[in-house]
Amino acid sequence: MAIAAANSRRIAGACGPLSITVTTDDPALAHIASAYFDLYSRRWTAMSRHVEVHLVRAGVAALECGNYLRCGRMQVDRRGAHYLAVTRCSFVALGTCNDGRGDRWIVAVPPQTVFHEPEIGEMEDIFSLICTIAWRAEGWTAVHAGAVMKGQTCALLCAPSGGGKSTLTAALVASGWQTLGDDKLLLRIREGSPFLASVLQTFNLDPGTSRWFDVGDIEGLPRYSAWTQKRRVHVDRIGNGLAAESARPTHLICLVRSSGVNGMRVSKLDDAAVLPALLRQIVIPSDREAARSILQTAISCARTMQGLQLEIGDDAYARSGWLDAIEDAIA
Repeated sequence: MAIAAANSRRIAGACGPLSITVTTDDPALAHIASAYFDLYSRRWTAMSRHVEVHLVRAGVAALECGNYLRCGRMQVDRRGAHYLAVTRCSFVALGTCNDGRGDRWIVAVPPQTVFHEPEIGEMEDIFSLICTIAWRAEGWTAVHAGAVMKGQTCALLCAPSGGGKSTLTAALVASGWQTLGDDKLLLRIREGSPFLASVLQTFNLDPGTSRWFDVGDIEGLPRYSAWTQKRRVHVDRIGNGLAAESARPTHLICLVRSSGVNGMRVSKLDDAAVLPALLRQIVIPSDREAARSILQTAISCARTMQGLQLEIGDDAYARSGWLDAIEDAIA
């Protein structure tokens, strides 16, 4: 890790079990880092791993083959405890991840870089990679899904990006359900059973959601990401005190948008379809060691959950009784 200059800004944050320290003497990089780590507003009581990130303006030539991960606008290599990530905009991240000593990263951005949406998005992708690798080192698997709970029931809400996870999560919270989040959760096996933990207490809501239930004027709220128009809305704005910290998942619900359905339609998902549905919500590296651990966790989790498919019509939330179809199915 490079030594920070005397005028460097230090940004302290937390991401679930991680404590994060970011240093940089560049105002633009500091702003992007602050905006990203502000998302993770809920601090865990016990944080078990420290991550240091140093952001610099520097041109770095790096060759990569993506032997650990290829995704979207980034390729990642791994050699033992060392990681190299390169993005399309030539951002380079070098990391060393040591069990018991935490993680150290340096992220180099070409000096001439001007930050617009693609560049901001790639920095966010690097921060997400840094957190995900550290979470995995602590035994957690990141799952891009929503989760709601009521009594002893906890349902994972699965869909591709833009598939309606956030809207359904918010709608259920407005109806009295608790939530662990609508986009990112941490999953592990604890005492032989799957265990979910929350890292975010904000929804990523499209401003158009307000036509179905009251979220107030959210147009002026911060955007969730450079890639979307969705706004960050705190859970308490929709259901005060309904943010949950952890749960054991009992159901997996696949969301399908269907213009041919009036309201909502629930059907049983074949048992063999539960695991593939869960895996679609997890980024799985090419690296065999990392992939093996993730697959073992997902398989153990899928065996314990009942699967449902929820078809959501265009006018679903405008119809009375839409909640009954869901609650009747998972009661």
